[in-house]
Amino acid sequence: MNRRDFIKTMLVLGASITFPLDINAATDSEVDAAWDSAGFAFDVQDYGTIWVAEFEEPVTRAEAYGVSLGDLDYRYPQALIGFAESCPLGRCLQDIYEDYRYQLEDAAEDLSPAVRKQAKKRLSLLPYDPDTGWQTWLEVEPEIAMKHMEPEIEKFLDEPPDGDEWEFLPDSANAQGAAYLYFRDYEDAEIMEKLGIEIIEGECPGSSYFAAELKIPVEEANRIAKELDLPYRFRRS
Repeated sequence: MNRRDFIKTMLVLGASITFPLDINAATDSEVDAAWDSAGFAFDVQDYGTIWVAEFEEPVTRAEAYGVSLGDLDYRYPQALIGFAESCPLGRCLQDIYEDYRYQLEDAAEDLSPAVRKQAKKRLSLLPYDPDTGWQTWLEVEPEIAMKHMEPEIEKFLDEPPDGDEWEFLPDSANAQGAAYLYFRDYEDAEIMEKLGIEIIEGECPGSSYFAAELKIPVEEANRIAKELDLPYRFRRS
């Protein structure tokens, strides 16, 4: 991978790179000269775990998950259901559904026969179990459901991820995951072998540890990287 492609790839993965040229307009020789002056190093943690240096962590969940409120349109409920089931938002929507159904149950006891009839009709469409009820609600009453859910969805996306939410986030949302993705998807297997880099995808069954690990000393890896004219080096964190 040449320096121009490497820079573009790292920017996509979230690295914070200050480059003095327009990466698209500069010639290859200009890119090489500027890059050799600036340089880039992967941070190597204890036990060899590799991180993307100067990684810009997402500020909001929208950035972390790569989704916006506009992507979760009520006209396509399966998109919202799939997203919510893959992260803590599902629990929030479950609570909203449960409150809504309680309101319908109260309405079913209303003194007005018309109100009772309408409430009972709607209750017949909505499961009692909130674990699955909110998904059904989105499918049978999408506009009504989104009217209740949208403020909570917007709040959820605007907030930063919780500290215990990391297992739900995509790999690209943190420095370790971004390095893992780079070496897994973009670097040549022969180069990785020469550098002594291994891809770890779960240390044991059920493990959520996914990483690229450097198995040789940093100094040796940098010597090899220089010999191979790679656009990056390594540094101890």
